[in-house]
Amino acid sequence: MKGSGYEQGLGEIHDVDYTLYRHDMAVTDLRILFHGWGNTEWVCERILSKRNDLRHLPDAMVYHQGHYLAIEYESSRKSKKRYHDIFIECELDNHMYAVIYVVDSKELVERIREFATPCKKILFTTFQELQDQKLDTLLKGVDGTFALRELFGGKVVFGGFRR
Repeated sequence: MKGSGYEQGLGEIHDVDYTLYRHDMAVTDLRILFHGWGNTEWVCERILSKRNDLRHLPDAMVYHQGHYLAIEYESSRKSKKRYHDIFIECELDNHMYAVIYVVDSKELVERIREFATPCKKILFTTFQELQDQKLDTLLKGVDGTFALRELFGGKVVFGGFRR
């Protein structure tokens, strides 16, 4: 670099938002997990942001057997009203068959799950459970608990709609 006239090299970056970096790394790890389970039709948030037909912009969507499953990774806490608004928007969105909320801890699952009470297609698990249990991961919703493989196998019904 000195040969090109840069005496100091590249300057230090002071304004990196490591929360977003951590979030993006976790979403990338989720993509790798889902791809390993045969879900190769992953649509990232950047591509989804170009659509104008979604009520809520998820971190990603997986296209599986003719339906989109939205993926949300949640590592920070939001207000009860913000969660409620997001959950209602997802519930009302006809483009999302289900929304899998992946969070950092079981405590956060229990905290935000109560805000999803009227929403049947919002499902919760932890990142660690997905890594450990894989397709046997138990997804918790307001109507009960079932394995991720049941969602992919079309055995889960939301509001009378079977995949």
